[in-house]
Amino acid sequence: MLDQKKLAENIISILGIAALPDEQKLALLDKMSNLAQKRVSLRVLEQLNQDEQAAFMAATADNNEAKVKEILAAKGIDLAILVQEEVIKLKQDLKTVVDGLGV
Repeated sequence: MLDQKKLAENIISILGIAALPDEQKLALLDKMSNLAQKRVSLRVLEQLNQDEQAAFMAATADNNEAKVKEILAAKGIDLAILVQEEVIKLKQDLKTVVDGLGV
């Protein structure tokens, strides 16, 4: 069961970076978004065999949304759930790092 409260939490508040200039916040958010996308892709790839991985990578490179959906559906992969799980994990991981820095 997904923790909807954690999913809804604002990453800027979690990390305590509200005082940063908007440019820096946007740059950090962009990097976090890219990291979340990579984590989701890795989770998908872990569930695919070698041929499926190649087809998935080709479909994503071609922005072939229909083929990506077909591959995910064939494996019973719910992308929305994966994204939500990875966003929650990323928030927790980043909070742990920031807390460890004593910031």
